Amino acid sequence: MKAIRTLAVLLLLIIPVIASAQDNKFLRPSKVITEIQNNEGESGIAVLSLPENDQEHYYLSVGRLGHGDEVIQVHIDPVSVLYIKLGDTLEEAQAKLEEIQAVGKKPVNTSAEVLGILAVGFPTEEAETVTVTHRRPILEHVLEFSVSRNGYIRATYIPRSNLGSVVSGVKFYRKIHPKEK
Repeated sequence: MKAIRTLAVLLLLIIPVIASAQDNKFLRPSKVITEIQNNEGESGIAVLSLPENDQEHYYLSVGRLGHGDEVIQVHIDPVSVLYIKLGDTLEEAQAKLEEIQAVGKKPVNTSAEVLGILAVGFPTEEAETVTVTHRRPILEHVLEFSVSRNGYIRATYIPRSNLGSVVSGVKFYRKIHPKEK
């Protein structure tokens, strides 16, 4: 029992040293412009601002992706999040969001490609192609954000109405903060 207690104390002493040695890119400050929570109370979709070298970068976080095929998606990765690049100004971010929103107004199964980053924590520089597809499963229109890898698909589904709310949130934020670019 004494050995376990000693090990726990040593571990608690080592954690601050390990945390201070981490790269600051993982601990980058971010600002949430607008966010919509899902049914579980966690962030389902959000627009984030990540400053880097006195330059803002805006991303749309669409949440965690499932693994599977076109029919079944199993959510087994609790840490990776898909970020869609929106641009370096709020105006560019709003335009890109409206472009994505337009896919949801086109006929079902219409697709478009955008650049996205599947990362843990915060977006990295490793962008890949993300397909945004308008789907209508049963009662609701959704946008499918999917990444194809090695014969399987990683996807998440965002209700079209939620994306419309995010676009409205960015427009409202721009009105409140006219000096922010």
